[in-house]
Amino acid sequence: KSVYKVQESDIGKEIRYVEVGTDKAGKNFLSSSNPVLAALSTFEKAKLPTLTGVSRVGSKLSVARPSWQPGASYQYEWLRNGEPIWTAKSTNYTPTSADSGTTIAVRVCAYKQFYEPLCLTSEGQYISIGQITIIGEVSLWKSKLIPGKEIRGSLTRLMWGASITGQWYVDGEPLVGETASSIVIRESHRGKALTYQVTATLDGYESVVRTSQPTLIP
Repeated sequence: KSVYKVQESDIGKEIRYVEVGTDKAGKNFLSSSNPVLAALSTFEKAKLPTLTGVSRVGSKLSVARPSWQPGASYQYEWLRNGEPIWTAKSTNYTPTSADSGTTIAVRVCAYKQFYEPLCLTSEGQYISIGQITIIGEVSLWKSKLIPGKEIRGSLTRLMWGASITGQWYVDGEPLVGETASSIVIRESHRGKALTYQVTATLDGYESVVRTSQPTLIP
């Protein structure tokens, strides 16, 4: 036939079309086309992948699924400072504390029969320290504001995984050793204001401080 579909076994070989026949004068003839090297196709529409999202710990980064060629399959590999993150193989990745201060990128590889595999890597994004986004207010629970009675501080809500440390203050000065969530009112506290301060911390995140409204001890 005058049409031939290149097969996988032809890759790397020369293909030519040859005609053998008899002309009008009854003479045999043979004609041959110039040879063509059978090669894999290329992803001509391929573009560098781009990342979307906020580049900081705890914020999700995403890469759009490519459309380099209909019927192609794609694989994803996230990189930290150029090295693979072996557990990150999808179109999304949320940087962890291990990524703080590093550069994150994604490598996308395309595969299709009769096509040369192609891998392209996005530009790297510097990952900054995370932000504790869920933290409530500090309030004080008390019964009677007299010496010998207990006053307690509490935080209304906290981001999952974060931990807190507390510190009591009297007239703005820290009370040495008073870091528990409750404190017993003393005679020396009369006429002064007590406050409870909470510091929330999480590895890879910037710490956040919350302080209660001062409570005057009569």
